[in-house]
Amino acid sequence: MGWRHSVRARWHRAGRHRTTTVVSTIAIGESIAIVLISSPARVHPSTDMTWRTLGTTCMLDGLDRCPIQIVCDGYRTPTDLEASHAARILPQLERDPAALSKKGIVRGDLGDAYEKYKAQLHIDIAERGLSERVSVEELGSHHGFAMCVRHALERCDRRFALIMQHDRCFIRGLATHDLARILATFDEPTLVRYVGFPSSTSKRLATRLAPKYKLGPLLAQRSRELRPGLCLRPSNFWFDSNHIVHAERALAALFAPLEQRQASMPLVLAKRLGAPGPLYGDLYDDLHGTLRRLTLRVGDFIEDRFGTEQRALLSRLHDDPALCLQAFDWTGCYLLEEMVERGGTVGRGGTLAASAADEDWSERLDTALLEGTVEDHFCDLLDSRGRATFVAHIDARGAVPREWSRGLPLLQGHAKPQPPGAET
Repeated sequence: MGWRHSVRARWHRAGRHRTTTVVSTIAIGESIAIVLISSPARVHPSTDMTWRTLGTTCMLDGLDRCPIQIVCDGYRTPTDLEASHAARILPQLERDPAALSKKGIVRGDLGDAYEKYKAQLHIDIAERGLSERVSVEELGSHHGFAMCVRHALERCDRRFALIMQHDRCFIRGLATHDLARILATFDEPTLVRYVGFPSSTSKRLATRLAPKYKLGPLLAQRSRELRPGLCLRPSNFWFDSNHIVHAERALAALFAPLEQRQASMPLVLAKRLGAPGPLYGDLYDDLHGTLRRLTLRVGDFIEDRFGTEQRALLSRLHDDPALCLQAFDWTGCYLLEEMVERGGTVGRGGTLAASAADEDWSERLDTALLEGTVEDHFCDLLDSRGRATFVAHIDARGAVPREWSRGLPLLQGHAKPQPPGAET
């Protein structure tokens, strides 16, 4: 049996065995919007990566009714820059047309390919019967990932948003009742703003909170069991990779004016941060300084600025566990963790039993696609402790996506994703 046929067969078995409650599926579909942030990539003008990334959302039961907004970031080419600036960067862009893509600058031919890609998105939406579900927003200037997310959240008419990067796909699914449990945590007294889906790297964060960041009390007091084997772990970092946010709370935490964010902070925490004290070298900390460092700007990635300062803030407060908990609750970030038992032993799954730290995870994913037998997910990618990976990187920065991505389903209209193996 070829690997593509094997993946297709597992896809259909997963659909046949999946059991959901109609009422809860509709409720989930009416409460979440899907937001995919797109920007120039070497794979363009092909739209294949976008539709395959979105196609994997069908593994999260109940999302086939959710509206999808594709936000296409703007960009500049050397012709849009001052002559001296263009002259400095041209050698870089000659070697690599996407070398400065994170700054919103690409070579002219990549910009042309991106324009063709955006035009093809509109054609695909009409041809695939997605007009009632999928919209495309083309931004006229470079915003960066963070401001693209802001643009989408400000226009979101749902309570929650599933934020996706255009090259981060789901490889593991969630049943309706598990997704409902996650959403229910946003209604608990302790504030939740963000729940991230773990990658092969971020899923190991919980094991590092105590030894590396000295945040053992935080891990103990803010871990939440959703059901046996599935829990939320406190995260000291806001990852840009696929995540669910409470739209209003995310806007308040990330983009509200400084004065509003200060007013939302617990008074005891504000007083602690307002007291002078050593921070980075000879610098001194103050409340406004902390909030300014958390303030996102045009061109930013959320994790590079907000996430980095969030981690520094919590680490700085590790000597005061009660205050650290207040600071954590103010950010409200969690990561999903699923522990998988196979063959009666946690983390045992044939060739997947070895630690993810010992091998290149992409090779392990290829192995999973070739040899995996789990029916409820695209593949099982487990580390030695049995922790599952939910999100994988297709690698848009490469001219050709990883071969395994061709087995991903394509998003189709009428709430029915196209099975894996189908071509555009």
